[in-house]
Order: sequence, then C-alpha cells, then structure tokens
Amino acid sequence: MHFVAGRAHVRLSLIGAVYSTGDENSASLTKGLIGLGLFQSAALGLKWGLPGHWSVHPPYRFESHQHFDAHAVGLSGHWKYEPAPAGEIPA
Repeated sequence: MHFVAGRAHVRLSLIGAVYSTGDENSASLTKGLIGLGLFQSAALGLKWGLPGHWSVHPPYRFESHQHFDAHAVGLSGHWKYEPAPAGEIPA
C-alpha cells in the first residue's frame, strides 16, 4: 500500500487455478468430435494490480478431449475510476 495526496491506493493481485474433469456426453456440439467420452480442463488466471487504478488479467486454459487438445489464452485490462471527493481539487 502506498499513499498519494492523503489517500491510500492499494494494488491488489490475485492468482487462481481451476481443474475439472467429467463426462461430455451431454455436449454434442460437433458430431464425432466433441461430446464423446471424458474431458479434462485446467485453467490459470492472474489479476496483476498496477499503479494508478490499473489491473491486467492474462488467463490461460487447457482442455484435453478424446480427439484433440485445446489451448486458450487471453488478455484484458481494467481501469477503476474514482472521482475526487466533494470539495477536493484534483491534482
């Protein structure tokens, strides 16, 4: 935590992991490819807090199906707007 102009700014970071496995017989989206047998999935997500109300979120996900493996990556950003309290002049 650091202080700027009498206001506390907190940089929050978070790491999350997810694992799942199951039967995909209920999902017949692509006949003969998806919806056969079992699947496994693992995902890792990061929320990286940066100075100035910014955060970056780069997730990764891996899925193993009967006939193929899938890799997915992404990148998103977030900016939090905080108006100055009433009567305070922004710097």
